[in-house]
Amino acid sequence: IPLPGTRTDQPTATNAVINWHVRSNVPEEADNKIDYSGAGFVSFYPKKTGAQIVIRNATMTLQNRSGNLVDVFGKPAVTGSFHVVRNDGVVKDILASLNPPTTGPSMAQR
Repeated sequence: IPLPGTRTDQPTATNAVINWHVRSNVPEEADNKIDYSGAGFVSFYPKKTGAQIVIRNATMTLQNRSGNLVDVFGKPAVTGSFHVVRNDGVVKDILASLNPPTTGPSMAQR
């Protein structure tokens, strides 16, 4: 929720940190990725099945790149809206792919 008096038309108006991850969907190219981060003004409108998200005045910078993907965006500016549908299983799978488990023994096994 933005601070009182914050206007979305101000170039410096931000209320969200945005992390954007571009990944290859080809299994043998799983290490191909580009990570961007930045900030912008985000509005969230809950709906029955998910939410409507509106992004304004967001700017991003390249944070990490590996594999064969090419950074075609440079320093992207992001403005737009989209509808998200809640799917807990997909979210769990994506988060697991972004934070792979460690290969050593777990804390409980030590």
